[in-house]
Amino acid sequence: MQQLGHPFQGKKCARCRQAIENDPAFADDLWYHRTCLEEGTRALQNAQALAARYGFGAADSRPLEAPGGPA
Repeated sequence: MQQLGHPFQGKKCARCRQAIENDPAFADDLWYHRTCLEEGTRALQNAQALAARYGFGAADSRPLEAPGGPA
């Protein structure tokens, strides 16, 4: 009889692509090592803070321009 394992067994981390042996985290329909998810979250927060500091908004907040620039 086959035992049921953890749902993350056989999965690879979406950030580092290494096999997940323990301490899994599941976010946005993807499996991560908990440390990889935390590092990725910190990196994203840092990038957003830098973007705000230097006056860049979210990528989808600016209106689209026609090819060739504004008329």
